[in-house]
Amino acid sequence: MEDKNVSKPLRNKILQYLDYMAETQKQDKNTEEQVFAALSDALQDDLKKDINGRVLRDSLLFTSTFGSTFRASLSYYLEHQTFSPGQIIFDVRSY
Repeated sequence: MEDKNVSKPLRNKILQYLDYMAETQKQDKNTEEQVFAALSDALQDDLKKDINGRVLRDSLLFTSTFGSTFRASLSYYLEHQTFSPGQIIFDVRSY
């Protein structure tokens, strides 16, 4: 922002807003995890099946390659993960 000669008060407002958004998202994530943990195992499984099943149904790769029974089974094992740019997720040389 300094390169673009943005005024200091506006920069501060923007930084405060970004801090607020980061904190809110962190709180939302914590709340989501707490609600999920409070569910019974059966409801957790149903929720995973619903959310992850939708992702697999919307994927042409999975719908054209695998049957609905396999996709339903797979939906229980999917986990959301976030990676940073440049982070090595899979290294062929390690196998």
